[in-house]
Amino acid sequence: MPFGLSLFYSGMVRKKNAVATIYKSVAASIFVCVFWIAIGHSLAFSTSNSSLIGNFDLSFLNSIANTSESLYLFLFQMGFAILAPSIMVGSIVERINLNFWLVFSVLWSLFVYVPVAYWTWNSSGFLSSMGVVDFAGGNVVHMTSGFSSLVLAIYIGRRKDFFSFRKSHNLSMVVIGTILLMLGWFGFNAGSAEFHNTGTALIIGNTFLCAVGSFIGWFIVDMLYTPRRPTLLGALVSIIVGLVTITPAANGITLGQALLLGMISGLICHLGLRYYRAFGKVDDSLEVFITHGLASFIGAIGTGVLVAEASLKTNMLGAAITAVYSLLMTAVLFKLLGLVLNPRVSTDKEESGLDKTFHGEEIVHLNN
Repeated sequence: MPFGLSLFYSGMVRKKNAVATIYKSVAASIFVCVFWIAIGHSLAFSTSNSSLIGNFDLSFLNSIANTSESLYLFLFQMGFAILAPSIMVGSIVERINLNFWLVFSVLWSLFVYVPVAYWTWNSSGFLSSMGVVDFAGGNVVHMTSGFSSLVLAIYIGRRKDFFSFRKSHNLSMVVIGTILLMLGWFGFNAGSAEFHNTGTALIIGNTFLCAVGSFIGWFIVDMLYTPRRPTLLGALVSIIVGLVTITPAANGITLGQALLLGMISGLICHLGLRYYRAFGKVDDSLEVFITHGLASFIGAIGTGVLVAEASLKTNMLGAAITAVYSLLMTAVLFKLLGLVLNPRVSTDKEESGLDKTFHGEEIVHLNN
């Protein structure tokens, strides 16, 4: 999924930053992969008496490969872990310093992702003990990365030409990225059934129909607001919104409920995006907070309302804890790391484009 996400993001930025966007997404995934092998998986999924964090018993794959079940859990959960920091790239593209970003990705995984994963998915975690329901990562993956992205966008500041009109440089890449992400979502959601004894057909159906519903909700808002002109980019974003929304509830609701939940989320997120842009003036470059943070919060509420074993009060409390913790810890990490590494590229490099100044490459060579 990080590779699909990198294409999705790369097509949305300007051509001069397309390579850099892909590189940051993929590189962060690789660095976090090594971290996950070393200690991440152990801290999140080892057996521990603590309600806050695991231990180092499974560090460096110790004892993991002895059974196919434990190896499956490790590999499957690593997919979630490497996706989360890649999501955040979208909020800070076109001006984030590569070195800062790679170090931050690992630190964020250690201090934000791993604790929330332990709290939610480890039977010893306090959110799990409370009864918080998160089937496939609505809180753990999307809420942490979505709310953290808001902090990153605020702290790193706007791009120099934030108020200028910009177009996505290649919608074809966004289409391909969306297709890959949707296929990956089917795999993640359906694959999570392995741990819940749930049929995969319902999960895949719910995943698809929530995306369909979100598209419809997004389209309705397009038709209500001037200039009443639906866009392909908006349609693709609406699909991601639906996929994020269904993630915590994919195994526990009916097909009709999934469609309705998607429509509600598409409506709210599109309206939220319009006001977020108009009044927030935050340069969340690719609207990560709305598409992942807000959509996951709607999904958590929908899970509390619609899933039989879930409680609305408990799920809202779990979502609030996850969101606030992600906001605060991301702010602390950004400030502390900023004392050592410069988080932002120079103005000259930003204006010239990071593809040329950092990578010496172009996404397309038109003269060849």
